[in-house]
Amino acid sequence: MATTKRIEYVDQSASGLALNLIDGTVDVGAFTIFRTATVNQRDVTIRAAIIGASHVLSFATPGAVLTEMFACTDALGGSNRILFGPLGDLLEATTELTFADGRRYRFNASLAAPTAAARLRARATRGRRSLRLTFRFPRRSDRRATPETIVLVTSGRQHVIAETAHCYPDEQKAVITSSELTWGRRP
Repeated sequence: MATTKRIEYVDQSASGLALNLIDGTVDVGAFTIFRTATVNQRDVTIRAAIIGASHVLSFATPGAVLTEMFACTDALGGSNRILFGPLGDLLEATTELTFADGRRYRFNASLAAPTAAARLRARATRGRRSLRLTFRFPRRSDRRATPETIVLVTSGRQHVIAETAHCYPDEQKAVITSSELTWGRRP
């Protein structure tokens, strides 16, 4: 279920994170993958990968695949890219899309104190989750905190909710995201 590679953390800025929304799949093999998992539910297949202090989530629903990449890069997507939106200096950013086939997607990212990541980490150990991934870089003596990425996904009938935390200890910041995808007719 999980793959681990031990490499040194490369300092980047929380403000460099950007939402890449792609129609279809992405070759995550272009990145160093620290954790990965796939969950097959009745009407959705969820693929998740932690790529450094970033994540990639792919949601394959009947007849469509939507990939969310929240990373300090805009290198992927090409003609299949639906959206590229950098977080920049915003304290909060929200994106909402409705597709012609009825799918609805909502993404929110907010800048927070590192304690917000600790709260998400604590919630990861409680409750029912479809998928849980965490990765902490090896501790360095010159750093008080450890860079970490957390991905939690829950799914139900015709909807998926993902929550993530991306910790940037050199800035004393965490970026917390939530995304929701719904499709089909809800009862």
